[in-house]
Amino acid sequence: MSSVRALTAIFQRELMERRLLLGAALLLGLVPLLVPVLPRLGSGTLSELRGGLALALAATFGGVVALILGGSVIARDLAERRISFYFSRPLPGWTIWAGKLAAGAVLALGGVALILLPVLLMGDSLSLNGNWGLDASQGAEILTVYGLLVLLLAGHASGVMLRSRSPWLILDLVALLVGGWLLLDAPRLLRVVGAYKAANLLLNVILWMIPLALLVAAAVQVASGRTDLRRSHRLLSLTLWGLLLPLAFGAQGVAQWVTAVTPRHLEEIEAVIPAPAGDWVYMQGEAVHRGDYTPAFLLNASNGEYVQVPPYRATPWNLRMSFSADGRRAAWTHWIPGGPVRIDTVDLTRPEAGMVQSPITFYRYIEDFALSPDGGRLATMSQGRLQVDEFPSGKMLASVRLPWEKVESARLHFGEDVIRLQALRIENAPSRVPTRYRDHTLYIYEYDLRSKELAKTGELSFNFNSLAWDLANHDDPSRLVLRNRETSSIQIHDARTGELRLALPVPPQSLVHSALLTGDRLALAVQRRGANQLLVLAGDGTPLRRMRFRGPIHLGGQPTPETLVIASGSPERPGVSWLLDLGSGQVKRIGDGLMPLIRVGLQPGSTGARLFAAKGGRLVWIDPLSGQQRVVLPGHG
Repeated sequence: MSSVRALTAIFQRELMERRLLLGAALLLGLVPLLVPVLPRLGSGTLSELRGGLALALAATFGGVVALILGGSVIARDLAERRISFYFSRPLPGWTIWAGKLAAGAVLALGGVALILLPVLLMGDSLSLNGNWGLDASQGAEILTVYGLLVLLLAGHASGVMLRSRSPWLILDLVALLVGGWLLLDAPRLLRVVGAYKAANLLLNVILWMIPLALLVAAAVQVASGRTDLRRSHRLLSLTLWGLLLPLAFGAQGVAQWVTAVTPRHLEEIEAVIPAPAGDWVYMQGEAVHRGDYTPAFLLNASNGEYVQVPPYRATPWNLRMSFSADGRRAAWTHWIPGGPVRIDTVDLTRPEAGMVQSPITFYRYIEDFALSPDGGRLATMSQGRLQVDEFPSGKMLASVRLPWEKVESARLHFGEDVIRLQALRIENAPSRVPTRYRDHTLYIYEYDLRSKELAKTGELSFNFNSLAWDLANHDDPSRLVLRNRETSSIQIHDARTGELRLALPVPPQSLVHSALLTGDRLALAVQRRGANQLLVLAGDGTPLRRMRFRGPIHLGGQPTPETLVIASGSPERPGVSWLLDLGSGQVKRIGDGLMPLIRVGLQPGSTGARLFAAKGGRLVWIDPLSGQQRVVLPGHG
């Protein structure tokens, strides 16, 4: 008898012996048609209810049948020595393995198809929109075949292991626990740090290698173990764990390699936030050869010390970070999957200690938080409550309810003993009205830690489509910058009262970047159809300096109170950087192919005002006054 004919005969024999399963599946498929006479099983139309019941029955039937058949078509014959019937004939072992498992797969899949057939013939949809928690979405067929195949093969492996009653079962359990944990932990580790592409690729490899390993192990077990159950178990275990354990350790190795990066691995720097004082900066960017993994670090620009910290986009929460004004402490919100939002800190005077978990946790969304100037206290605004805690003890110093529950965006400024809250809220408007057309109000409050009093100091109302709130790029405790699209003007408001201090006309349809400078001055980079100019204005709007540029203008930081870094080009194609003397108006060329990494809003003299992105992805520290340079990161270009 040829191998193909033998396989077909074994396959047909298994189907005939268990044909009643298909009959039972067909009868189950008629049950959803009785939905009109059954008690209501949930919300939705009759079509959705029939589809939901059919899917539930099909999933249950297919899973149970796959497990039972997997554990019996070969393992039961081995235990009862009936498999010798096949080996007494000149049949290759692989035909016995393939014929029996193929029949089990067809019975499981065929049963699922027969249960769904009556509902499909009636034209009912299997997309349930959440009524039953089930959805036959695109790709469900592949997932169904995959799931039933894994259950069938897992049932076979467990059936052989349990029926043999061999001491090898202890080794199987140990290998299952160790290998299973390693395989599940590797993609989880990658997803936690934001390496989603690497995590998905690794997960796909694992998901397809598991059934392949089960399939190969079953084939070796049947072909070489033949009628000896204990020998079959031993061969099955050696083959299965010989394939899966290297895969598990390899997956862990890949996860560790992806995450084992230093600042020198950054291929492109996407974000930089400097400490207001000192030499520390936060930086984040894509790592070379790591896909979409964007690690983040606190880097000491003077000596190269670094601490790896969570990147901004590593969690679905709006992850935030803050430096203390003295540059001695940094703090992060750290979302724990399935748990609270935790505050982690780094003592920048002892960076070797790394990130430290504080006892401060929240089970609510955090709108914003800020450190006190000395880094010893933390103010947090979360869903209608302001809370102040002490570092490192976590002792709560104050908690006060705010006049609102929810805000669109918020900003906290922590002074010595006064915390200023700036909260942007949408006023009463139908939900169908787009956000940009609704009326907004910026409420300004101050909380005095000494008197424990919360006082409203001002407010500012505007339509979001006409006035843009530009707090994101300015951290000035005395001034707010907004742009009025209707009047084509830049507006300077008092940060405490919201009162209008200055309105400056700008060309309509122009791109304007602003910089709040020392001495109550303001810098505007106005770009419109190639007519690019830089304006430096006094606090009353009097023009102090006017400069024209051919290309886009970028405003950097202030290395000193009387200087400002400006540049042309783009981060992708750095152009030329200059140093502008605000007093004399003199311009000094810093260098070609340089782009200031830090935008405005820094304390004069901050290290961030001296950091430049250079060609080839290098990060360079430059003192614009003396011309002294130092390569902080060599880049990969």
